[in-house]
Amino acid sequence: MIKWIKPYLGTASYNHVQIVLNESPQDWNIIDVRDLVDKSGNSPKKVKQYIDEAVDLIESGKKVVICCDYGMSRSNAVASGILSKQEEIPLDDAVRTVLKSTGETSIKIEMINIVRNAIDRNDTRKSQSSGKSAVLITGAMGFIGSRLVKRLGELDEISIHIPNQLDLENEAVQLDLFVKDHGIDSIIHLANPRIYTINRSVGKSITMLTNVLNVCLENNIRLIYPSNWEVYSGYQSEKMYANEALPLLPKGTYGETKYLSELLIKHYINYFNLNVTILRFSTIYGHGSDKPRFIYNFINKAKKNEDIITHMYTNGIPELDLLHIEDAVESLHLALQKNISGDYNIGSGIAIATKDVAGLIVDLSNSKSSISHVDIDGFTANITMNTSKFNKMTGWQPSKCFNDWIKERVNKVTTNNTKANYQWGENND
Repeated sequence: MIKWIKPYLGTASYNHVQIVLNESPQDWNIIDVRDLVDKSGNSPKKVKQYIDEAVDLIESGKKVVICCDYGMSRSNAVASGILSKQEEIPLDDAVRTVLKSTGETSIKIEMINIVRNAIDRNDTRKSQSSGKSAVLITGAMGFIGSRLVKRLGELDEISIHIPNQLDLENEAVQLDLFVKDHGIDSIIHLANPRIYTINRSVGKSITMLTNVLNVCLENNIRLIYPSNWEVYSGYQSEKMYANEALPLLPKGTYGETKYLSELLIKHYINYFNLNVTILRFSTIYGHGSDKPRFIYNFINKAKKNEDIITHMYTNGIPELDLLHIEDAVESLHLALQKNISGDYNIGSGIAIATKDVAGLIVDLSNSKSSISHVDIDGFTANITMNTSKFNKMTGWQPSKCFNDWIKERVNKVTTNNTKANYQWGENND
C-alpha cells in the first residue's frame, strides 16, 4: 500500500506500485530509489538528485511516490529530505512527520545522515551554549541510574538528559533525533531488559546496545558502559584477584551477555575508533536494591531465630567483592569527568564469604540462629576486583564499608520490627 505523508508525497514498495499501475493509470509519479544501499556509503550527490527531481515534480503540481524494495528505510529517508526541502523545515522535524504518517518505527540513521548531507541540513545538532557537558543517561530510573542522576545533578558543569519515552529495542532513529535536539556529547548506557537473566534477554540487550553504539558513532558521542564482574564468572579458583589483563571467561546468561556486549564494543573501538569507557562492577549493594538477595534472606532468618543455610561449592566457600552503590556512582562520575577511555575493573577490593556475612548478621541482631551449609556440586567464581588501574587514572577509592552498612541495616530492621525487604523508593542513604 502507498503510505501518504502529505497529499503530494507518499512511500511504497516498488512491486506494489507496479501492481497498482498495471491495474489502472494513476495521477502520481514514481521516484525509484532502489539503487541506493540501505546503509552508509551512498553518494550525497545521487540522493540530492532524487530529492530535487521530486521537489520539481511537486512544485509543478504533481504527486510523487518514493519507492524502494519494501517502502521503508531508503524511501522514508529520501521522503524526509523531500519534505524538509519542500516545506522548508528542519530535517529532524521532517523525519518525525514521516515516521508518524507512515506508522513506521525506524529509519536507519546512516540513511538520514546521507540525506542531511545531500540537502545541506548540517546545523540541526544543538550545542550547549552554557558550556555544560550534555550527558544522556539510559536506564535513569533504575537502581544505579537514579543515584547517578542525583549525583550528577549536584554538578554545575553537567546537563543531564533522560530519554524516558524512547524504546531502545527499536531502531535508533528516535535516539538519534534526541541527541541532536539536546546536543548530547556523552551517553551513559545503564538500561537493561526488565528481566536480564533469561536467554531471550541476550538479544534484547545486544539490540539496545547496538542502537546506542550506532548513535554514538554517527554523532561522535562518547559512551560509558557498565559491564560486570560476571565476565570472569567461569573461573574455578578458590580465590582470584582480577585485573584488566585477565582474559574474560563468562558463565551464565548475564555474564555471557556482558561478554558479548564487550566484544561488540571492542569492535566499534577497533574498527570505528569510537570513544568508550567500560567499567566492570563487582556486586553492588545498598539501600534501594533487593540484591544481593541472600543478605536480606539472612537478616529475616536471623530476626526469626531460624537456621541460616549457606553454600559450600566444590572449590570452597563462595566469596564476593561487595561494592556500595555510592562508590559505584562516584566511579561513573569520575570516568565522565576525567574523560578516560578503556576498560576498568571496579570493586571494593575486599572479598567477604557468605558465611561471614551470615555470622555478622547473627552477631549484630543477637540472634539464636545457627549457621550451616549445604554442599553444591559445582564451582563458583570467587572474584575480587583489582582497581589499581582505575585508581591511578582517576584517584578513585572505595569509601564505604560493608560492615558499617550491614550494621545500620540490621539495626533498622530490629528497631522498626520490619522485614528486611528492599522497597522501591526507599531513601535511606
